[in-house]
Amino acid sequence: MNRFNNFLLALVTGLVFQMVVFGQADQGAITGTVTDAQGGVVTAAQIKLTNTDTNFRLETTTDARGVYTFQPIRIGHYTLDASAPGFATTTQQGLEVQVNQRLGVDISLRVGAQTEIVNVSANAIPLLQTEDASTGKVISSQQINDTPLAGRNYVWIAQLTAGVAPATANSPGNATGSFYANGQRSVQNNFILDGVDNNSNSVDMLNGAVYVVKPPPDAL
Repeated sequence: MNRFNNFLLALVTGLVFQMVVFGQADQGAITGTVTDAQGGVVTAAQIKLTNTDTNFRLETTTDARGVYTFQPIRIGHYTLDASAPGFATTTQQGLEVQVNQRLGVDISLRVGAQTEIVNVSANAIPLLQTEDASTGKVISSQQINDTPLAGRNYVWIAQLTAGVAPATANSPGNATGSFYANGQRSVQNNFILDGVDNNSNSVDMLNGAVYVVKPPPDAL
């Protein structure tokens, strides 16, 4: 009976872990600090986040440090509204969240009535991400379509990213675009397709690939 309970616990734990991992596959986050014109933090400011693609809205307030966080959120385009008593409402437009991106959006409120609206362009957001230490690159569908890919294999385009190099001739999947990312072995890369594991547990000797499904570039 104890062995059965242990097995059941391990199974449940595994399922929960998989749901957490898959649930974060196509999501990101937006975080930042709300301050006044003098640089002082604004606590309890009301923050509204609207997905302009779906009109889905989330709301939160800043903490004692003036920090707000929306996590996790789906990738897409967003508008951010920040308001507090004694300050004009500031609207940050044109925000775009990419896969696994932690987008930093700091907001400065100016004194005024909450009925006043100050519109801010997303162009003011710095390109350097300082919210976490991870690195990555998002390839647009236009870039994929414009890049000649051997065998219409999307994996080759990963080699255009900084820190990525082609796998050596004797490495698994070398002929199908396998690569080393910042010194990591080609078999340690993680392929996820629509949030589902797309890794071959053993090297596919027939196709010579370390992934299972190769969707056409037009579908990405």
